[in-house]
Amino acid sequence: MVIRLLKNVLVLCCIKQALLTSLFQSWLLMEVVEAAAASENDLASEPRSVPELIEYWDYPGETHWIKTADNYILAVHRITGPAASIASEAATEASTSVRPIAFLQHGLFGTSARWTLGPPDKVD
Repeated sequence: MVIRLLKNVLVLCCIKQALLTSLFQSWLLMEVVEAAAASENDLASEPRSVPELIEYWDYPGETHWIKTADNYILAVHRITGPAASIASEAATEASTSVRPIAFLQHGLFGTSARWTLGPPDKVD
C-alpha cells in the first residue's frame, strides 16, 4: 500500500515537473519573441553609423569627407540644428539669434559615435 502511494506521488511529481517545464518553455519563447520584436527599433539591436545615430535621435546631420595633406581621409559629422520635435519651437528664436559653435574632439582611439550614443537629455 505504501509503495503504491509513493509511486502515485512520484508520478504526480513527474507530471507537475513536466507541466512546469512546458509552461516555462512557453513563457521563455514568448519573452524571446517579444524582445526580438521590441529590439527592431532599439538603439542597441544592431551596429549603427554616426549619421544613423544622429538620425535615430531625430536630429538633422551632415557628413563631410576631408583629405589631409598626408592622404588620410577623415569623416567629419555635423549636427545642423535642433531635433525635429523641438525645431518648430526654436525656429522663431533661432532665426533672429546666432548660435554658438560647439567643437567636440574624441580621444586617440575614440570615434564621433561617442557623442551620439546617449539620449538627448543625457548631460553627463
